[in-house]
This record gives sequence, C-alpha cells and structure tokens, in this order.
Amino acid sequence: DGFKSIYNRDIFFDAVIIEAEEDKKRILCPDSITSHLEGPLKNPNPITFMKIAPGCVIEFRFKLVDSVITLKDSNKTLELKADEKLKIFEEILTTVGVGAKTNVGYGQLKAIKQ
Repeated sequence: DGFKSIYNRDIFFDAVIIEAEEDKKRILCPDSITSHLEGPLKNPNPITFMKIAPGCVIEFRFKLVDSVITLKDSNKTLELKADEKLKIFEEILTTVGVGAKTNVGYGQLKAIKQ
C-alpha cells in the first residue's frame, strides 16, 4: 500500500548552523559570479549574493528508523538499520555535497565526529 505511519518512517529535519566560521565569527558572507555577454571578456556583469561562510559547522538532523525494503520485481528484502542509514547519508553528503554549484566547490562538506 506504500503508507507508513509518521512513527515508522524516516524524518529529515532542518540543517542548522551550530558554529560560525572561525576567523571572523560570521555565518554569511558575500560572493559574486560574473556572467558575460558575447564572449568571456566582453560586458562582464557581476552579480553579488550571500552564501554560508566557509568553515561554518552545520548539523543535519534526522529521525531514522529501522526499515525493511522489498526489492522491486523480486521477493527479496533488504533490512536497513537506522545507524546504517546514518552512515549512508553521511557518505552521500560528504561525497556528492549539497545544493547547487558543487562542481566548483560550493556545498562541499566534511564530516566532524562529535
């Protein structure tokens, strides 16, 4: 049926900045991108925007539960414990990153064990 009670499914809460960048103690800082019209050096148009400052510590919050997944087109099942899911999500966030422009360094995360 696909329906799971709220008490029996994973919940992804907000990500929260819990520590500002070390040097200037800020959580936001300005950055710019420059679009060009008619070639790379003609008519630059800088656009300034705010970003999360490098070095901020962000806490991702989850409520994870143990799950049993039935594999499509088979009777096989896969059991995933909550702590295994946490490791998977950590791997995804630190390998792939989060948000836009990860290929140029934005949204790149590293795990900090607490």
